Amino acid sequence: IGTAFKTNDNQVIKERLDYLLNDFKLTDRNQTKVMYQRNIDILEKYKDFDFSIWRPSANLRFFSKPKFKSIIEMNGLPVQIIPTHVHAYGQKNNESVGAIWFITWLEGFKLGDLGIYAEALHRYLTRHYSKNYIINPSACIIVDAPKSQAISYNQVLNGEIPSILDKTLSALNKII
Repeated sequence: IGTAFKTNDNQVIKERLDYLLNDFKLTDRNQTKVMYQRNIDILEKYKDFDFSIWRPSANLRFFSKPKFKSIIEMNGLPVQIIPTHVHAYGQKNNESVGAIWFITWLEGFKLGDLGIYAEALHRYLTRHYSKNYIINPSACIIVDAPKSQAISYNQVLNGEIPSILDKTLSALNKII
């Protein structure tokens, strides 16, 4: 899904689906079939998906994401943030930066959970890119991949989604 977003081309999803469907037919192991079926179900939702709705511009410049940048301290705790893609767009000397993070969890996410990810992603972008770029809250996107549900950090800022990252980290600090 991340590659399809980056290239703005669904062909890679269709190819992966063909591969998974073939493997699904070849295996007799039930646990493997269940795993393949979950992946097939997710990819089916994206095979004709218009990824441009999550792209702030047609011309994005993608950054590498070195592992040493993935852990930042928040409220005294190390938090690992691994966005799927970080990208810049806009005019020179007025470029914005955004990111997209495709996440998945078997039981699914609540909006507040997605908000935590959006807050963490925004802090990641601020920490690593705010000196040279404008951080665009609307281009700070979290996608619950199985549901195709996307939110932006802008929704946290305007109160649509509750801001609970700091409260959650404080609760964790008390437990640890």
